[in-house]
Amino acid sequence: MRSSTGKRFTLIEMLLVVSILGLLAGLLFPALGKAKERSRYTRWLSTNNHMNSDPATVINYNFENPDFKLNYQGAYVPALYNSAVGCDSSGFVQPDYHGIMKNSPQWKRGGRWFSKRSLQFDGRTNYVEIPGTSSIDFTVAKDDFTISTWVKLDNLTGTQTFFSKCEWNLSSQYDAYLNGASKRVETDVGRGTAAWTSPAPAANTWFNVVLTSESGNYQIYVNGKAMTGKTASGTSVSTNAQSPTKKFILGAANVTGNKLNYYFMGRMDELIVSKRLWTPSEIKSVYDMGAP
Repeated sequence: MRSSTGKRFTLIEMLLVVSILGLLAGLLFPALGKAKERSRYTRWLSTNNHMNSDPATVINYNFENPDFKLNYQGAYVPALYNSAVGCDSSGFVQPDYHGIMKNSPQWKRGGRWFSKRSLQFDGRTNYVEIPGTSSIDFTVAKDDFTISTWVKLDNLTGTQTFFSKCEWNLSSQYDAYLNGASKRVETDVGRGTAAWTSPAPAANTWFNVVLTSESGNYQIYVNGKAMTGKTASGTSVSTNAQSPTKKFILGAANVTGNKLNYYFMGRMDELIVSKRLWTPSEIKSVYDMGAP
């Protein structure tokens, strides 16, 4: 091989050039990957922050404040910070909707982006409880609302609750969970259950789950698209069940007898509760901005 000056390259020189190019590529590609990740993170954070001033946003946990502690019942305890500040619900008090971390769910790096935080639940005892109730005490079959979260299941074993405001088996205002036996995503409303079969849930991958209610008509979205294959069981989706007085919980469900069960095993990153119905295009946009 000749250079532009007509001089032949020796084999050693050619190998040296290839080695240098390989070294440069090894340095450049990770930097480009980090820049791309940072760009996506910045876009997501801007979108998430926009939710804070929406009058309909009651809760916005962006999982960006791992050191936050709340003065709760006379002691400072680890909590999820609620950054929603524009909620116009009557009697809304922002601190009431910070999430109290129970039994030490663990902060982990490696959320939807490598540098982002997420919360690891152990599937046995960990959960998050929200003290406030009035602004998320939605009336079954009447109020419109939307709940969105990102989850990463460690496995598809057993029933694992993403979020709930219920007292199984008596009645539920709302919840969303994995039914490990049937490999379906389900929700309970009143004394009925609705389940969706497609797309099938997967373990060890981040996905966005959105529950919407429009005057009692419920729908689950996964990764920006409405799930299909809906079936109903029990007393269908009840329109007249009495609303339970139980707390809103992440990572577990209240069951009869003041017990908790159906714990979530995996990671959670970002949760938003809105007291209005998001449109399909909004749901798709939230997914697109937050997809890793």
